[in-house]
Amino acid sequence: MNPEAVLVGPNEWKNGLKWLDSKIPYILSNQNTKLNFFNLKNSS
Repeated sequence: MNPEAVLVGPNEWKNGLKWLDSKIPYILSNQNTKLNFFNLKNSS
């Protein structure tokens, strides 16, 4: 599978966003027609 983005789930929030893989595009919500991607470079 090659998803365009991965929705951040409860385990990712619980474990801390600093542990997310910077090579994977994450989104914070799928509730909007314009998906906002989470920029890992700004989260450190």
